[in-house]
Amino acid sequence: LITAGLFIAGGFFAYYVAFKHALVFLLSLSGEDIKNQIEIGKYFDTFLTVMLGSSLLFLMPIAVFFSTLLRLTTPGFLMRHSRYAVLAIVTLAAVVTPTPDPINLAILAVPLLLLYFLGVFGSYLLVLNREGQEFPWKAFFIWFLSALAVVGAVVAWMVNRDQFHFINHWPFLTQ
Repeated sequence: LITAGLFIAGGFFAYYVAFKHALVFLLSLSGEDIKNQIEIGKYFDTFLTVMLGSSLLFLMPIAVFFSTLLRLTTPGFLMRHSRYAVLAIVTLAAVVTPTPDPINLAILAVPLLLLYFLGVFGSYLLVLNREGQEFPWKAFFIWFLSALAVVGAVVAWMVNRDQFHFINHWPFLTQ
C-alpha cells in the first residue's frame, strides 16, 4: 500500500506541480517574434517522461528501506554518504524536469530529498527494531511539536502583523 501510495503521489505531484510549472515556463518563452508550435507527440513524450520519472523517483524511500532490510546498507552509511545522494537526486531531478531553469529543478529535487531522508529514518527504525531497541518517540514528538509551533507562530505573525493573507494556490501566503 505504501509503494502504491508513493507512486500515485509522485504522479499527482508531477501532474499538479512539476509539469504545470514547467509548461508555464516553456510557454512563457514565446514573444512577438516567436510562436509556440506544440506538437502533440512531443507534448505526450514530455508528459510521460515527467509523470513516470517523478512517480518512480517518489519510490525512493522504499528502495532505501529495502536496501537496509536486505542488509546492503545501514542508516549510518546512508547519512555519511548523503552528499552523494543529494548529488544523485539533483541530477535525476534535472533529467526528469523538461526545462533547464533552476526553479523547476528545485520543485522536484526538494521533495525527493525529503523522501530520501524519510527512507533513511525508516531504515533507522528498522535497525533499532532488529537490535531490540526502541525509538524515543516522546522526545521526537516534543521536538516536532515545538518546530510546528514555531512555524505556526511565524505564519500567525505574518498574517497579523505584516498583512499577509492565505490564497488557494502556491505560494498559499501572499501580501
